[in-house]
Amino acid sequence: MKCPHCSQEHPDNFQFCPNTGKTIETQFKSCSNRNCLDFGKYILPIDSKFCPICGFELFESHRREEKIQVTHDIVKPKVEYFDMGGSVLWGSCNLGAESPELMGDYYCWGETKMKKECSEDNYLYKTVKSTFFGLSKEYIYHDIGANIAGTRYDVVTHILGKEYMLPSQKHFKELEKMCSWELGELKGIKGWWVKNPRNMNKIFFPATGSKVGSDIRNFGTCGYYPTAEISSNGLGWNWILLFDFSEETKSTFGEKGFLGIGDACGLWFHGYNIRPIKKKI
Repeated sequence: MKCPHCSQEHPDNFQFCPNTGKTIETQFKSCSNRNCLDFGKYILPIDSKFCPICGFELFESHRREEKIQVTHDIVKPKVEYFDMGGSVLWGSCNLGAESPELMGDYYCWGETKMKKECSEDNYLYKTVKSTFFGLSKEYIYHDIGANIAGTRYDVVTHILGKEYMLPSQKHFKELEKMCSWELGELKGIKGWWVKNPRNMNKIFFPATGSKVGSDIRNFGTCGYYPTAEISSNGLGWNWILLFDFSEETKSTFGEKGFLGIGDACGLWFHGYNIRPIKKKI
């Protein structure tokens, strides 16, 4: 990304110029070919002349901030949002799902596109450093922010619009404090029912596992729902709602298994289902 203030190239995640201290307004283009998979998504570099997906010639450039509204017009959420007693509204379904028991789409932390394979090698925000004379490698993760809610790295905002975002650990703690949690099923899928005793609203978190490589692991026994916040243990981990009622875990933690909002439980390069939240008006 070229800085408009000092004319030097800076990483795309820089929000301020390191030379002048001025705000950098990152700019992107989108493909205007309606048959293209990237149509209306402002993710292409500002100097792009042709779309790398369909080869369509690109003419106009747009500021990235405009992308959210355009995407919101194209992708209209089909889920309901419920007041669960906290500071935000909670979606009834996972991102990409149209029914509460369905898994929806799997995303790596900070990435806004689905992938056939979720691995450390193809994770977007890392650098690979060779060690031991090229015989091994070390992964160095990029700092994309301590809390990515509502930023360009928030897949919920990217797809649904600026009123929507990834939940934070605070929002999950609100659910934990203000709602009852009951292990149950919905259409044959196991998971946790979360119910607000005051307004009787309830949502369901299905045990949809995680995507590791090209495989969906622990489906039916585990749920991994990431927050927007980085772990206190540093880069490469993030806070996450985790539950596990596999037989092995139940033998350790009891009949209902393990349930908690955990620090350093979520690996950035694994694919997880996302539960969107919406700002209260």
